[in-house]
Amino acid sequence: MRLTRDVAFEVTNTQFLTRPVGRGLGVAMLPSAYVPRLGGVTTIQVTDAPARVEYAVWPLAAARPRRPRSSA
Repeated sequence: MRLTRDVAFEVTNTQFLTRPVGRGLGVAMLPSAYVPRLGGVTTIQVTDAPARVEYAVWPLAAARPRRPRSSA
């Protein structure tokens, strides 16, 4: 089964997210790091999920981010 992304609602707080999911009002896709903290919902691993790519963006006139200093 191939998943497609159709987002109707987005939240930034996983505790808020689990309330409607726990009441049967929807489903959620979360990074695996959140799974151990979830309670009251069923979780399954999705192996063929859409990928998400994020970028850092800043003004052209601004200085470029510094590389971390080496501890050598």
